[in-house]
Order: sequence, then structure tokens, then C-alpha cells
Amino acid sequence: MFLTYVGLGIAWIVLSDRVLLGLGLSPQQITQLQGLKGTAFVLLSGLLVFELTRRFQAAQERGRRELVRSEQMYRTLARDLPKGAVFLFDHDLRFLLAEGQGLAEAGLRREDLEGRTLSEAVPASAPYLEPLYRAALAGETRTDVREYRGAHYKVVVQPVRDAGGKVWAGLAVGYDVSEMVEAQQALRQRAELEGNFRRLFEENPLPMWVYDRESHRFLEVNRAAVQTYGYSREEFLGMTLLDIRPPEEVGRLQANLAQPRQEHESSGPWRHRLKDGREIWVEIASHVHTYAGRPAVLVTAKDVTRQVESQRALQASERRFRALVENAPDAISLLDPQGNIVFDTPASTRILGYSQEERLGQNAFELVHPEDLAATREVFGRVLERPGGLGSALMRFRHKDGSWRWLEAIASNLLLEPSVGGVVVNFRDVTERKQAEEAVLALNARLEQRVGELEALQKIDQAILNREGMADIAALILRETLEHLEVEAAALYRFDAAAEELEYVGGQGFRGSGLARKRVRLGQGLLGGVARRLEPLEVPDIWAAGADSPRVETFREEGLVGYAAVPVLAGGRLQGVLEAFRRAPLHLGAGDRAFLKALANQAGVALAHAELLAGLERANAELHSAYDHTIEALAAAIDLRDHETENHSRRVTELTLELARRMGMGPEELRQVRRGALLHDVGKLAVPDAVLLKPGKLTEEEWAEMKKHPVLAYEWLSQIPFLAPALEIPYAHHERWDGTGYPRGLGGEEIPLAARVFAVVDVYDALTSDRPYRAAWSQEKTLRYLQEQAGTHFDPAVVEAFLGMIDRERERAG
Repeated sequence: MFLTYVGLGIAWIVLSDRVLLGLGLSPQQITQLQGLKGTAFVLLSGLLVFELTRRFQAAQERGRRELVRSEQMYRTLARDLPKGAVFLFDHDLRFLLAEGQGLAEAGLRREDLEGRTLSEAVPASAPYLEPLYRAALAGETRTDVREYRGAHYKVVVQPVRDAGGKVWAGLAVGYDVSEMVEAQQALRQRAELEGNFRRLFEENPLPMWVYDRESHRFLEVNRAAVQTYGYSREEFLGMTLLDIRPPEEVGRLQANLAQPRQEHESSGPWRHRLKDGREIWVEIASHVHTYAGRPAVLVTAKDVTRQVESQRALQASERRFRALVENAPDAISLLDPQGNIVFDTPASTRILGYSQEERLGQNAFELVHPEDLAATREVFGRVLERPGGLGSALMRFRHKDGSWRWLEAIASNLLLEPSVGGVVVNFRDVTERKQAEEAVLALNARLEQRVGELEALQKIDQAILNREGMADIAALILRETLEHLEVEAAALYRFDAAAEELEYVGGQGFRGSGLARKRVRLGQGLLGGVARRLEPLEVPDIWAAGADSPRVETFREEGLVGYAAVPVLAGGRLQGVLEAFRRAPLHLGAGDRAFLKALANQAGVALAHAELLAGLERANAELHSAYDHTIEALAAAIDLRDHETENHSRRVTELTLELARRMGMGPEELRQVRRGALLHDVGKLAVPDAVLLKPGKLTEEEWAEMKKHPVLAYEWLSQIPFLAPALEIPYAHHERWDGTGYPRGLGGEEIPLAARVFAVVDVYDALTSDRPYRAAWSQEKTLRYLQEQAGTHFDPAVVEAFLGMIDRERERAG
């Protein structure tokens, strides 16, 4: 109504001028009417102001009454809210109301809040609360939980609307929800613990199960139980504890189950039976609790089969060890760090005569011989220095009968070993062995010299067997003479039967070389007399005896005094004389004389062997020369029969030897290469003339006959031991590097090196020589052919060496 009135008034004021002009009135009339219109406008404005003022006052009154009513309602609500508070705030975030029991708990006062803005009243909380408050003033309702001063508060903000639905204030309610939060946390923790327990149960590597206390039936099993026992989970849940026990253990189990149970118990070991019939030993840990509302027991089983078996084996071992210790021939004592005996085995009574009662508590060092005491204490001290230390000693101990016994002892420091806690000493009586050793030492002293002499003779024997030179053997004999006899110089002479003179072979210990320049005739002086009489001679002092000798000046220069000589014989024939000198009077014992004679005998064998060997070598050289001349003659005959060019075998032999040297062959190999090269075509002696001398091309049958000659050479020559080492060339010189040769089809390094070398030389000589069916090739053409055939017909390395050899010959010729 009021708005309609205002609207019509405004419309009349605005449109009245148009109406007056439309009526055609005079200006004076219009002016009068304009004054009336102004008066009307003033009246209408006054009415409008009055109406607005009235309505504003009415609205304020309603708001005041609403605010009072709301304040009363919110204060009442806040007072009834336990551990909470209610806040009413306007659009400036000024608190209109603050009420509730929670104010004091939060450290706030009503008078500090009402009438003040949020940032003034609680500046610390303003950054957090302001977004919530402004959301409420914007018409939103929000909820949040916040920790404040150690407690959890739930905050709810919402708009407060007037009767027209306009938001004129915001309402915030905060109350303590710490107990609820703690309860929720407890529920979450409980759920987490239950989950963890379930995982621990399922994933535990040890078998676990839950069984009913009344029926003993399995209620739950974990994965490890299924894997260990072999039953599925479903099979387990249909079984009782009695089903996994051997029949003989059931009674024991039932008796155990009938007893009152503690909350936590451990028992075992028990025998359990697996599904496959095997049995294991387990230790049980159990815990009484409820499962699904029923009294139950949680069980953890630990497989201790190995421990039980090890324990039983250990017990058996201990029994065996005790039996061994008590019946062992050696004794064992356990000593404390001071050496007092705390344990002794029965063997100690047999060894030392004291009873075990007498030994216990006795100090072991009191029985040690005074001469051995310091060394024994030193060994014991070293053993004590470190855990596990070992030490051994040989000492004399006083027997109960007063005699001294030699004991051999080994001590081990086991002080830190809980089961021992002392020094373990193993000892045995070695008195008889010690007495025998002393006797042996005395005998060894007598035999040591003889052993050395025998070793010396053995060395000489070995030198003779090894065919060492006479000079080396003589030096060895003389060296052993000086080493084993109390002499300072020695000389060996060889008898020259043709000249009837003694020739100097060697000497040691002399300051000059005077003896080496003199030959002594048979029967002349000391040396010649021994050779003529064939008997040993010993002169303690040659100057006192006035001995005459052509070597007297040399003796004086050398300062020689004592003299001994022994004839060197072999098969009863004189081979020479062995002399020994001393620069003081010489007195040989019987053993020394025997040894000097033995040395002379060895010298006789060596001289005779050297003479024999020289004769054999001469004969062998003559025989080899005869063989080689025979082979050369045979090679020449083969060349003549085959109508080869003159001296073919000689040429290829010389070239082959030179090339073989360049390929690194030694003297003995070269000797066999020479013979093999000369005899390379010896097998052709068995080839018929019609085939061998045929001027035209051979038929297949004739060629097959021709290719037999290497095999025939092998069959002939292999029966002659002297020529067997030379077979490689006659048997294999027609083999080819690529394996297509004959007679065996060898290839590569399967072909002997000698045959590979000869093959290149043989082809080279054949191609550079005239034949009835063709003229000789030039050297250049032949060498190119050899290069082309390298790797096919010939060994590439041999071809390369041959070409190098030809190049060097050209350089020397040019």
C-alpha cells in the first residue's frame, strides 16, 4: 500500500507539467497550479518520511525483541551445553553473545568477548575462525574439529536469519569432543591391533593354532602349521590335538590337558606326527584366551627336532668320551691358573703312582724335575697368555716310588670355556722312548759319518750312471775326499798303460799347479811305488821318513806333511792312484782307510767306464758313418733306377737340411732328416719298371700302384730300428696341407714337420730340373708356384721360410 502511494505521487509530480500544458492554460494559471503542485509535493514527502520513520522504528523494535529473545534462547542453550560454548556475532565479526561452560575451560571470559571483534578478542584463533564465521554470514553451515590447549573441540557455525530470511548474524557452537575422539582412536587402534594380530598369526614362521579348551578341536591354524604338518586348513579344523600325536604320546597329552592351566605356559619337547607319518619334536608356548566367545588356547609350536637329536647325539658323545677318557692310556689333568690339580683321570695313577685323592689339590710344578722346572713354567705361562692358547713340553716328573719319569705334555687354555674352566693337560709316559732316543743318538753319532760316506759314494755312482764327464767325476771324488777325511788336499792320477806313466787328472786343496805339470813313471817315488805294488800306502810325515819323490819340490812348496795313497783298480787292472795330503802329520783310522779305498774303487769304475765309453763312442761313430755311406749308396741307386737327374737325392737332402735348421730343428732331428731325405723314394724299388719308367701318363691302376711306395717304405724301414726315426719323410712327404695327399690323407700339422719341409724342397728340385716329358722351370716360375700352393699343397710357414732362404742365397751370390 505504501509503495503504491509513493509511486502515484511521483508519477503525478513528473507528469503534471505535461497535463497542464495540454489543457491550454495561461502562464499565470500554470504558475498558480505549479505552486499548488509544490505544496502537494512537500506534503507527500513529509508523509513519505513519516511512514519510513515509523516503519524503521517498528523494525528496530522487532529486531530488539528478536535479539533479546535469541540472546535468551542462546544463553539458555549455552548454559545447558556441557563443556561447550555458544557465540553470536554480527557482520563485523563482533561478538554479540558468548556463553557456556566451555569458556572457562578454554581460558576465555564472557566479558572479554562480548562487544569485541574476533581479532580483538581471540587474535591467536582469528586466522582459523574467521573463514568459518564469514561462511556462516554468507549463509553456509560448516563443521570442524580442532585441537586447542590439549583438548579436541567440535565447531559448528551457521547463519541466523530474521523472519524475512535475511542473515543478520552468525552462530558458532563449540564443545569438547575429546572423549569421543579418544574413543574413536581407541577403536581404530583396536582394529589395527586385531589386524596386526591376524597378520602376525597368519605370517608367523612358526606353526600356530587355536584350539577349544573343552573339545580340544582346532578352531584356527596359520599358514606355517599347514606347511609344516602337511594338513590343509579344512583338515585341521576337523581334527583335535590327539590326531597330531603318536599313539604312545596320547596318554601323556591327556594327562597334561587335564591339569589346571596357567595363563601362559611353556612345555615340551613333545613328539608330533605329520600327515606323511614322519615325527618331529616341538616345544609348545600356550596362552589362554577366548575365541568367538568360547574358552580357547593359543599355541605356538617350535620345531626343535635338530636340537633334540643334537642333544641326544651330544649325550651319547659325552658317554663315549667319558669311556675313552677313563680308559685311555694317556692321562688328562685339569689345572687352575696356579697349576693346582682340580681333576685327574685314572690313567695318571698308572703313570705316576699317586691315587686320584692324592693328586687332587696338589700343585703339579712340585713334581717337576728342578732342571726342567723353568722351561715347564715358561710354557705354562705362554698358554695362560691368551684363551685357547696351546703349548707342549717334555719334562721329568717324580714318580711316587721316587724315580723320575719322562712325560710328554700338551696344555690347552680353556679357562674361559664355561664347561671346563681350567687348563687341560694331556700327558703320557715317554720314559722308554726317551731312553731309546738317547741310545739312538749315540748310535747316530757313530753312523752319521758312515752315512755321509755312503751318500758320497752314491753321488759318485749317480754321476757315473748319468755319464758325466771324467773331469766332473774326478772333481766330485776329490771334493768328497776332503769333506769326509781329515785331509787338506787330494789328487787323482790315471795310468797310461802304453807309456807306463801316471797322468794327472785333477786335484783340490793345492795352492799352485805344480802337480799338474808332472807325469810320474811306474815305480817312481811314492806315487809310482803304490801303482807298481798295487797296495795302499800311508806316511804320517814324509819329511821324517825321508821319502824320495820327483815331486818333492812341489810338496815343499805346498807345505805338505802327511801322505796317503790307494791304487785305483777295476777288474784287477790298474786304472790310476788316489792320493790324500795333510799339511800336518796324518793318522787315518780304520774307517777312514776303508772310505779312502771305497773312493778309489769308485774312481776305478769311473776311469774304466770313461775308457769303455770312449771306445764305444769311437765304434758308434764308425758304425754311423758306415750306415750313412750305405744310405747314400742306396739313394744313388734309387736315383739311377728312376732315371732322375744326377744327384737329385743329394741336392734335396742338402736343401732340406738347411731349411730344417732355419725351422729350428736340433742336431739329432737333423740327422734323422738327412737319412729320411736320402731314403725318401726307397719304396719305389718295389714299383714295377713298367709303371715307374713309363714315359706317358699313368692309368688309374698304375697310379694306384705308384702311390703305394710311401707305405712300402714304411713297412721296410720300420723293421730296421736304426732307421725307424727317419720314417717321417719317406712315409709322409706326399701328404698335402689341405688333406688331399696320400697315403693317409693327413692335413695341416698332422703331417710331421720334417715331411712338410721336405715336400717343398722336393717339388722345388723336381720343377727346376729337366725331365723326359718336360723342360726345367725357371727359378722365378717355380717360386711363384710354391707361393700359389701355400695353404693348399704346402705348409705356408715352410714356404715362407724357404723363400726367405732363397732370397738370402741370391743376396750372397749377387
